[in-house]
Amino acid sequence: MVKPHLGGALEHYAVAKTHSAIAQLMELAPKMARVKNLVLDVFVVWRVADPLRFLQSVGDTVGAEARLHDLVWSELAATLGNYELTQLVCVRPEGERNGKSAPLAALTDTVWERCRVTAMRLYGIELVDVRLKRLLFPEQNREAVFARMRAERERIAQRYLAEGVLHRRER
Repeated sequence: MVKPHLGGALEHYAVAKTHSAIAQLMELAPKMARVKNLVLDVFVVWRVADPLRFLQSVGDTVGAEARLHDLVWSELAATLGNYELTQLVCVRPEGERNGKSAPLAALTDTVWERCRVTAMRLYGIELVDVRLKRLLFPEQNREAVFARMRAERERIAQRYLAEGVLHRRER
């Protein structure tokens, strides 16, 4: 007896349909954002929303992740240009004090919103989330940044020492 055989496309559709309920986590390799000379470590959570469009446009998860990688990085670079470096790396963002969202959260929310619409329309993919894990200075810049930090702390220490000496003389 011969078993009925679904065509390859139908089998792929069934697999894509099965994967549509499963959220996928994709970690993008840390990459240098030339706009601000920073290394960004990003992750994306996605799932198949339209299995037919997914199969027709990207074919499989490898193709989907390649397309999402390009989409997210291009939006991230474009959006990053709207922020000052000090907004992104400060210890206590001004937004937290006056009720607004922090700049990093606003940055990733903007990237998510822009990519979400495009991913659904072109690839049948629902972007669940886009987030930054880490924001780093490139290796070649770290030593210069640390040297500036040390120099600033040394300057502050010298000022305190000078104030202490001055205070002792006044007594």
